[in-house]
Amino acid sequence: MSSTTVLGHFPGYIVLSNKIGARRFDIGPVAWAALSPANAWAANRHFLDTMIQADDTFVLSVNRRLVRPGTWLFRELVHLSDDIFSLHFGDRFSLQFLRGLGSAMEKSEGA
Repeated sequence: MSSTTVLGHFPGYIVLSNKIGARRFDIGPVAWAALSPANAWAANRHFLDTMIQADDTFVLSVNRRLVRPGTWLFRELVHLSDDIFSLHFGDRFSLQFLRGLGSAMEKSEGA
């Protein structure tokens, strides 16, 4: 069964996920602080992959123009891009599987 997962910059994604009753990656501040950057990314990536397998719709809590390179959100979008088929722009930006976006994002941002 498909659901909705909110991605965004902290704390906006938490606020929106609470408002619309959606999923989000949140292991709590104590657990997050205890993780190395590599382990934090591994946990985040596992969550994203689980939501992909669940056929979730991903919604951004920020305008797509406000996604900042080098942030966790940017990294999440690059990761998702390998499995993304279509991009939907509306009141919210939602992602559903558009191939090749990650490479294009990395090139356009000089990453």
